Amino acid sequence: MMRVCKSCETTTSEDATFCSRCGARQLAHTDLGIAASFRYVLREADIPGKIGRTLLVLLVKPGELTRAYVSGATGLFVSPIRLLLAMVAVYFLVAGPYWLDYNVTHSGAQLTPGDSNPAFVDDPLAFELYKDAIVDYQSVSRLLGPLLLCWLVALIRIRTREPFGHHLVFAVHYYCFDYAWAGLMAIASATQLKLLPDFSLVSWWIPIFGGLWLYAVLAARRAYADKWWQALLMGFAVIIFDMLLTSLADGIAVGYAFAQFNDTAG
Repeated sequence: MMRVCKSCETTTSEDATFCSRCGARQLAHTDLGIAASFRYVLREADIPGKIGRTLLVLLVKPGELTRAYVSGATGLFVSPIRLLLAMVAVYFLVAGPYWLDYNVTHSGAQLTPGDSNPAFVDDPLAFELYKDAIVDYQSVSRLLGPLLLCWLVALIRIRTREPFGHHLVFAVHYYCFDYAWAGLMAIASATQLKLLPDFSLVSWWIPIFGGLWLYAVLAARRAYADKWWQALLMGFAVIIFDMLLTSLADGIAVGYAFAQFNDTAG
């Protein structure tokens, strides 16, 4: 018995797995079952192959993904942009709510612009406005972060004349780790909030930005074959940029929430 390929309308045999003309896979009824669907997802996503290998190298060998990608080994790992999009999705779906709840709960001091309106701190509406604003502005800042960071790195390394794509890949991989590290810290901070509610949020900035700085140093050392003093300076530049961008987004969110609160209260 023969059947027609749905992709190119070529007649193929009933037991053919692929079309002899276009190469399209010929699905049988059994290919749509639960087990077959699960195997398809694993095969297409290459789990735990390419994804597992990429995440392992990202976390334990800073800068190796960048070095490998710019050297031409593009097939060994997930592409930088796909990896970034995946990390963004995982962060905001899994870890983002933990960090948001913890940040807002401990943001009383931040939500008092000049003590001009003390009621802003205690009003539930203020916190709702702040939560909406911080999600919007932090999301925008973190999505723009890789583009801005690659320009900063390009300026720092203008004399070395590496291609711009090298800096872009470095910045994207840094932010991939940023999302992973911030996500782990968000879950840890939410756990700490339940167990030790009086513990200050400020102390969490030390492991967060300390870990990111160390990663940036090691990544610059491997990705650019820098000397240690060059990698240390690069790490400081990257982490200062990251802190300023985060603080800017948070400050804008506070100002926006404060203005909205005044308009509502008035």
